[in-house]
Amino acid sequence: MKSPLLIFLVLSCVFATACKKSSVAPSTAASTVVAKGDRKLGLHISEPQNGFNSAFSTSQRLAYDSVNLHFFWGVGDFTGTLPGTPLETNTSANCSGSSTYDMSLISTANSFYPSYDKKISLTIGTYDGPNKFMPKCGTSLSFDSSTIKTMFQYLIDNIFSYGSSLELSSLVIGNEIDSHADFSTCSINPLSQKWSQYKNFFEAISTYVKSLRPNVKLGITGTFDGLTSNLKSPCFQELLSSADFLSVTYYPLNSDFSMKSPTVVSDDFKKIVQMYPGKEIRFQEIGYSSGSSFIGSSSDSQVTFYKQIFKAWDTYKSQIKYISIVNLHEWSSSTVDGFGALYNICPGSTCNSFKEYLQTLGLRTYNNDGIDKSAFLAIINEANSRGWK
Repeated sequence: MKSPLLIFLVLSCVFATACKKSSVAPSTAASTVVAKGDRKLGLHISEPQNGFNSAFSTSQRLAYDSVNLHFFWGVGDFTGTLPGTPLETNTSANCSGSSTYDMSLISTANSFYPSYDKKISLTIGTYDGPNKFMPKCGTSLSFDSSTIKTMFQYLIDNIFSYGSSLELSSLVIGNEIDSHADFSTCSINPLSQKWSQYKNFFEAISTYVKSLRPNVKLGITGTFDGLTSNLKSPCFQELLSSADFLSVTYYPLNSDFSMKSPTVVSDDFKKIVQMYPGKEIRFQEIGYSSGSSFIGSSSDSQVTFYKQIFKAWDTYKSQIKYISIVNLHEWSSSTVDGFGALYNICPGSTCNSFKEYLQTLGLRTYNNDGIDKSAFLAIINEANSRGWK
């Protein structure tokens, strides 16, 4: 385990899909740099070999607004070694009582980030990629059961108690949920059972959170391909009707984990804005890999991608309010191996591509304190030119 503030996120396999389009006018032409305005920039502070203190010090070279923290709710049915942090500690707890949670990471964040004026975008993995991470005693229960709702409310009470000084820019409940088998099919009128159960769960928790902290915005994260597919977008429209924003992860991948051309950014941003008109959009994770051995990318392509991101963001700044960049540093080989097992991709024919994709998302290298890649310098320049200083 790395430093207590190692930021964990789960990345899922995405695939190309088609979508319907409607007419939404961009807020401005993107031919010139546009001042940041009310937009917020986030960062996933992954650690180099020398740990969190080195990572955070380096991160200060970029004038970002928010740090992403990502935890699993519980261990669920997962039996392997998680490359992340489950909040549930007592896996034998009875669901009829209060589950036991480890709040040490929340408490540490509470004592650290406010002094640096950093807000927190907090994700709690319930459904998280292809896995379901509820407390172990609840795996046989539906998400809209009164027991599951009560258990999650207890978790919220603990988070707000131990994180009393944290200013949450957002609270996301569920990450890349469309990658789970429960959401493989979609129908509306009526809404498919698993989608409907999760909608009921989210609405109940949202009401509870706002009774405690009225200003906290809540969302659910889907993959870009899931949110923009003809297959699943109708159910996402229903699921997100009560959410304060649409939360999306964006990694332009082919099915073999090779990187698409960075030139797809403009059309992709246009697509999701058109499909969810009037809905605030937050890119909870945005990343592009630089690996060249298996995924056909390069450092130059990574630079081009981030330049295209800021350009497209200028165009749709009235609707896209938040973008968080993945990752500050490359992950260690052991962390990447953990993700390969988590997604049941390694061993397998695409294992090497998957691991290179994950590892080279970083804007800086891993060894010692890490070394800048060209993309990190490009992001600093793009942000500074828009007023992030």
